[in-house]
Amino acid sequence: MKLKEKIKEKSIKLSARIFGIMTACLSSAIAAYFTLFASLGFPIYGVREIANVKDKPEEFGNIVNSIFTANVIATFIVYLAYFVVALLISGEYLLLYSIIGLSVLMSCISFDWFYQGIEDFRYITVRSLIIKVVSIVGLFIFVHDKSDLLAYAILSIVGTCGNNILNLIRINKYVKLRFSLVDCWKHTRGASTLFLGTIAVSLYTNLNSIMVGALGTMEAVGFFTTGNKVVSLVMTIITAVTSTIIPRMSYLVGNGKEEEAVLLQKKTINLLNYIALPMIAGLVILAKPIILVFSGKEFLPSVIVLQILSFLLIIIPWSSFLGLQILYPIRKEKYGNYAVVTGALVNLVLNFFLIPRYSYIGVAISVVCAEMVITLVHYIFAMRYMKLKFHDFIPIKSIVSTLVMALVVYKGFFYGDHIVCVVAWSMVGALVYVGALLLMRDEFMKEMIFKIINR
Repeated sequence: MKLKEKIKEKSIKLSARIFGIMTACLSSAIAAYFTLFASLGFPIYGVREIANVKDKPEEFGNIVNSIFTANVIATFIVYLAYFVVALLISGEYLLLYSIIGLSVLMSCISFDWFYQGIEDFRYITVRSLIIKVVSIVGLFIFVHDKSDLLAYAILSIVGTCGNNILNLIRINKYVKLRFSLVDCWKHTRGASTLFLGTIAVSLYTNLNSIMVGALGTMEAVGFFTTGNKVVSLVMTIITAVTSTIIPRMSYLVGNGKEEEAVLLQKKTINLLNYIALPMIAGLVILAKPIILVFSGKEFLPSVIVLQILSFLLIIIPWSSFLGLQILYPIRKEKYGNYAVVTGALVNLVLNFFLIPRYSYIGVAISVVCAEMVITLVHYIFAMRYMKLKFHDFIPIKSIVSTLVMALVVYKGFFYGDHIVCVVAWSMVGALVYVGALLLMRDEFMKEMIFKIINR
């Protein structure tokens, strides 16, 4: 009898932990939606505008302050709406929603668009990586059950607002911030053309967690969110590559340097492929120990989610490349909007069919299918404006090397729930991958190694 009671007690504690974490995840997803509206397309619009005038001091400060002012106005309007919604739906979790809501309010001082526009990527990368690692480590240390919801909220805000505050402090190095209504409406209209695409993207990101909770269970939200967080963390490395190219591409295209732009496009797609393919293989093979290390045994159902979503590591970079580095610099962003709207609709429809039947696995499949559709539509529109061919997207030597690496790691790996085990086999895989490419005399890999050595 005592054994049964202990098991029951343990189950109650486990359910409470999962429910607590998922409540916090749900509130974060809602706040992310309002942050999206507050941003109003400025994060992408600002990059292009700053990149185009970074060599024109007389225009530089005016554009920064005008975009900043427009962003502040939009943010305060949206934050008022968020506060009203929080009062209506939060119930006993009002404090939780209030803390997480700070991310909405402080989104107006993000200024990532500014640093990307001036190509200060070293600062962005180091800052983001440090704060994200601190936040994730803190999450697994301090969040254990339902009573730790506020700790979760605070850690989330530290990650988001910490970035923004550092950005605000550092921007004084480049420009004196002030409120300026000059061309404010002009920039608002320009940014709003990107807003439709941004909203559509959110349908297969933030809305997925909400739909799993509505059509499935709170436990399913946890399993999906856990797998998705790992992929998002790895994706940070890859998206760092694409984000560095956007301002440079905008500058080259804006100044009529077509040959340099095409060469940069070829190098970018090669780099994305060479990074993404081995990472996908690594996540598929090491999914179980990764989940054990970062989340624990109760989240083992997230393994299949992680394996499915790992394919986003190549699909999303391709889509971003076509949309943000081909279409956007030539001001054909409307085609990008068509692509993401189509993908969002596919995601929405598939969620209604797949979540009730397959729960967290269904939403993972839905996300991958939506992203594949977006990439395809992007390619259809972009192919008429780019000189790259389809075979430029298929790196044969990288694929072969990835298969060799996967075979070695799969055959040699022994499962363990210690981070040392995961790191060790990740390093083994990386060495096998690079070694296989060098044996095949891959020119791109030799060029990358030569650049690293000479730096």
